[in-house]
Amino acid sequence: LPPNLRVLATTATANNRVMNDLEKVLGPNLTIIKGDLSRNSLTLQTIKLEKQSERMAWISDRLKEINGSGIIYTLTVKDAKRLTNWLVSQGFKVGCYTGDEEPNVKLELERLLITNEIKALVATTALGMGYDKPDLSFVIHFQTPQSVVAYYQQVGRAGRALDTAYGVALSGK
Repeated sequence: LPPNLRVLATTATANNRVMNDLEKVLGPNLTIIKGDLSRNSLTLQTIKLEKQSERMAWISDRLKEINGSGIIYTLTVKDAKRLTNWLVSQGFKVGCYTGDEEPNVKLELERLLITNEIKALVATTALGMGYDKPDLSFVIHFQTPQSVVAYYQQVGRAGRALDTAYGVALSGK
């Protein structure tokens, strides 16, 4: 890049390998500012429940107790639809956000969550980078995420502007 061109690159999850690649691409005269990865407002928990039915019941029970709105991540579209249907049958206002939805439907689901008109979005990774709702009070993973980086990016959406938020990773068969 020309020496007079200013570039700002930001990320919450770049590891040392990525940082080294950026230095090779952008040049050695980088100013790198790193912050603390811990978030005092975010309480994390892992719970092992072998059966999906147990995890579905656990989520239903907890949604009654947790204030605010959030995101429940699933690994597959099939699981997102199944969990959404279950939660709706239990009386919850939730939406299903997957890659199968049309762009206008996705925008409406995002609006409903931002305006707190629904309790949660049950989502695949289709609800990913760039989505920002500072007052999300929880992120629940229905299954173990595919990687630590994916988990960190997704759970980090909770509690950005709250004193207390929750990240719960459920696991099982």
